[in-house]
Amino acid sequence: MDKDKAQYYRTLQSLTQAGLPMLRILAQPAPPKMRRATAQLLQDVKEGMPLSRAMEQYSVFSPLEVSLVAVGAASGTLEQNFGALADWFESRHAIRSQIISSLIHPLLTYFVAVPIICFINVVTKGMSVNAAIWRCIDMWVAPFVIIWLYRIITSFIFKSSIVCEIFDAIPLIGGLRHRQESAIFFQSLGLCLR
Repeated sequence: MDKDKAQYYRTLQSLTQAGLPMLRILAQPAPPKMRRATAQLLQDVKEGMPLSRAMEQYSVFSPLEVSLVAVGAASGTLEQNFGALADWFESRHAIRSQIISSLIHPLLTYFVAVPIICFINVVTKGMSVNAAIWRCIDMWVAPFVIIWLYRIITSFIFKSSIVCEIFDAIPLIGGLRHRQESAIFFQSLGLCLR
C-alpha cells in the first residue's frame, strides 16, 4: 500500500505543480487499492467539501495524510505537502523492503534446516519416518501460527488505552514503543517543515 500511496501523492504533486484544477487532478486514475475511495473523494469535492474533510471519511487515508493536506490547503503549500507525503510513503516502502529482504536469508535457512534436523533425528535417534515428517511439518507451521496469533492479539489489545498504558509501563516494551512513536512524529514533523 505504501508504494501505491507514494505513486498517488507523487501524481497529485506533479499535477498540482502543472496548475491543473483539483477536480481534474482527483479525476485521474488511482492505484487499484485506492480507486473506490478516490472516486468517492472526487464526488465529495465536487459537492463542495474541502479535500481534507473528504479524506477524513475514508479509512484509506491516515490522520497524518489528512492533516498534511489540511495544512497545505490552508497555507497554499499543497504541492509541497503532496511531495512530502510521497517522500514519506517512499521511505516507508524502502524500509519495509529492507526488512523483508533481510529476513529472507534466515527464513530460508530455517526452512532448509528443519528437514535436515528431522533426517538427523531419524538416523541418529531412531525416530520413525512418519514422526519425523510430522515434526517437520510442525516446525514449518509454527512460525506462521505464531505470527497469525500475534496479529490477532495485538489488533485487539492495542485498541484499549489501558492496555497501551500497561505496555508503556514495561521498561523494554514501553521504551521501544515510545521510540517508535517519537521517530514517526519527528519524521512527520521534518516532512512538514521542509
